[in-house]
Amino acid sequence: PPNPDTLEIHGHPGINTADADFTRDNEHELAVLPLHAGSEVIWAQTISRHVRKAVRKSEREGLRVSHETSLADIREFFYPLYVRSMFRLGSIPHPLSYFTACFETYGDKMRFVWALKDDVRIACLLGFESGKRISITNIVSDERFWHLRPNDLIHWELIQRACTNGLEYFDFGSVRYDGQSQYKKKWGCEQQPRAYYFLKNAPQDNKTRTFNSSGKAMQLAGKLWATAVPAFAASRLGPILRKHLMR
Repeated sequence: PPNPDTLEIHGHPGINTADADFTRDNEHELAVLPLHAGSEVIWAQTISRHVRKAVRKSEREGLRVSHETSLADIREFFYPLYVRSMFRLGSIPHPLSYFTACFETYGDKMRFVWALKDDVRIACLLGFESGKRISITNIVSDERFWHLRPNDLIHWELIQRACTNGLEYFDFGSVRYDGQSQYKKKWGCEQQPRAYYFLKNAPQDNKTRTFNSSGKAMQLAGKLWATAVPAFAASRLGPILRKHLMR
């Protein structure tokens, strides 16, 4: 549970940690793609040829993209794909109410990009705009269509949209293991140091208690979740567990 005597800050918010008794923990990296050069230069010079090849394949296969999203779309299409993807990854899902509340709160700053095959929604990328940055938080997809490369297509679509809207940074999220690093490098991301910072009422207490999603305990829990929990129960049990065990 959260500690009322501790302020916990994620990321690098620009504070000078030398000015107070901050403790630094849970160090990792953040993958960020600068957008200053524009989409044409990024396409030609920044992203790898493997990405360009994947996007072209999606287009040849007749996939199209859509940004139109409603609360009904979140309930009927996004959330089932999300639960399915999280179960496959061995991760505990948020409740549906988390996404509907975000949609009602953030409005058009909450960006959904869909990949459609014959009008069937097969993948979705979710991101949030803040200032000159867009941060992607979830990629969900139907694994039966992975050979059509929908995930690459919708990443590229959102990058182009971000450039068109004058944004300066495309935040791909944290990098905690080699697979994440390799995927984000193919998009030309810069990897920046990141950590959690803690400011306590009792500075002499050097112990930090935080949630590490890449820790050994969570890796084991993820394997058990993916293998021992029936798929039909994931959407009901997941939000309950997440409420009490995770953020």
